[in-house]
Amino acid sequence: MMYFIIILLLFTLDYAIKHYIEQQDNASFPRSLFHGKITLHKKHNSGMIMGIFEEYPKVTKYIPFGITCILTLFYLPYYFKKGNSLMKLSGVFCISGAINNVLDRITRSYVVDYFSLPFKKIKHIIFNLSDIFIFLGAIFLLLNELFKSSKS
Repeated sequence: MMYFIIILLLFTLDYAIKHYIEQQDNASFPRSLFHGKITLHKKHNSGMIMGIFEEYPKVTKYIPFGITCILTLFYLPYYFKKGNSLMKLSGVFCISGAINNVLDRITRSYVVDYFSLPFKKIKHIIFNLSDIFIFLGAIFLLLNELFKSSKS
């Protein structure tokens, strides 16, 4: 039950930030936060990762929806078993991020992306917390697989 509460909390956090960003005037972006450590944007990404397939709105809606359903079904059994905390944590982050971005795609026809980091190779990429959650979930999944194979 605790993991489902964490999923809900992570989902709500990013959803609230997206809602806040959407309420702001476009002219107030971009703006710097934390002494330039983060740049706040208001970007509507109607494509998938970095805008690919933008010209195919049905693809950008239904494929992520299907993947999110499969992902949720994949992780769900782990929450009813003891142990395997890394898999559960992976699921928490992947599911909360995926559902949030899919909800954007379904209700808005775009995903609200809102921040970038000042690192040379990625400073042009604008993303949201859900993207970070999905990335963290993938890292935990990878760690789980590495630990599982080292035990064998």
